[in-house]
Amino acid sequence: MELPVQNGKYTGDSLDLIGTDEIGNVWLISKKRNEFHQDNSKYGWSLLNTYANTIRKWSETELVLSARRYLLKVNESFPYPPFLPHATSGLSDAFGQWAMTLGKKYIDGLALYEMTMQKIKNKEAIHCLLSDQDEEEIWNNRPSDTVTTRAIIMFSVGEAKIWRDGPLEKNPGVIGSQWKHGTWTSLMERPGPVKPTPERLPLLLTDNVIPTYTSILRFMQELGWNGKYTANPKAFRFDLPTIYSEPIRIHIGWVKVEENNSSQARTPYQLGLKFNIDFKQFIRSSDKELQDMGYSLAKRLARKARYHNKGTDFSILESGWTVEDVRSTSWEGDMYRYIDDKNRYFTGLPEEQKDLEGAFLFLQEIVSRNV
Repeated sequence: MELPVQNGKYTGDSLDLIGTDEIGNVWLISKKRNEFHQDNSKYGWSLLNTYANTIRKWSETELVLSARRYLLKVNESFPYPPFLPHATSGLSDAFGQWAMTLGKKYIDGLALYEMTMQKIKNKEAIHCLLSDQDEEEIWNNRPSDTVTTRAIIMFSVGEAKIWRDGPLEKNPGVIGSQWKHGTWTSLMERPGPVKPTPERLPLLLTDNVIPTYTSILRFMQELGWNGKYTANPKAFRFDLPTIYSEPIRIHIGWVKVEENNSSQARTPYQLGLKFNIDFKQFIRSSDKELQDMGYSLAKRLARKARYHNKGTDFSILESGWTVEDVRSTSWEGDMYRYIDDKNRYFTGLPEEQKDLEGAFLFLQEIVSRNV
């Protein structure tokens, strides 16, 4: 699962594995990266601590939905969990089924689910590094405290070593009754306050559009986006500098999927993707030349990527409209993919890729790389 290591900034960092063992220990596991060398042997432990601090702030809904694509094997590259004999209705149900494969009762799995949620919130997970070679130096340089349990798993040919320290295991006490045990469908229908940050946005997106979202993030970084953003209830946004002195604004967020496309979603109530390009800074400028430039750029985008001016009835490509006519409307510069009312935004349709490529080409032409 992707987890930021800085608040308000997309970094692309990800926790390699989060899981619970059969006695209720929660493990946060990070594969050893190339930067884990002798001069910086504490880096991996520090990163795990950051992940633990971040994930404890996630809601139950966010934690459950982050496991959905893996447990439903949405992506063919995911290995299917061998411990789940049947399709799962939710993460709680997956815990129940897993417990039964261990010879326990289904209800024991539900207890493990609640223990998992509570330990994440209490920051009581085991911090574990995974390596394919002996890493005694890294192990010896682990932080020395009596609060966090740490472990390292080292694989070599035909052998695995597991070293572990930390406090003695303690009884988690009374498990709170606040856990909802929601299903994939119920949580999609009423997700509550899921924050539209870059790493959370895929939680509610329709499965088919997630590759599009991933390519957008990657392309934004290639353009020079530094990962900083601000968020509102349905999207996050950031500015990119242009060769015309004024910036453009990028809006990336959720939109409702049209009924004719909803069958593509593997779970009902999944959302489509908004990838809007906003020329507001140009349109609102007191400089008439910049206003004209904003109109001209929006028109160029419309031709390249089938984008449409948002919030107005006219089409920016209609020959009868002039810059002066546009100034008299309520349009403020926001553009979105629109072909008709049943084919707009991004939902994972194959035809959307050509429009996406057009938008990328347009941005390559106008974004200033001197950032």
